[in-house]
Amino acid sequence: MATLRTACEYHRGSDHGKTHALAVELLNDWEAIFQVLQHPALPLTNNDAERALRHWVILRKLSLGTRTEVVRGLWRSL
Repeated sequence: MATLRTACEYHRGSDHGKTHALAVELLNDWEAIFQVLQHPALPLTNNDAERALRHWVILRKLSLGTRTEVVRGLWRSL
């Protein structure tokens, strides 16, 4: 892990856009990304959470979202 972090810190200043972006992303979210290594019981993905919200997201899209105050109030109450 130390080697990867050192590489990310080195490439943070890279002129290559994608290399720079990946290094910055990893460094910015280092704790969250590698938390699963310290706590193996954590899920590797958030698929379960996304599946739980899918129905509500589709419903919001079909009802044209939160364009009016009435609908915004309805969504807040759910």
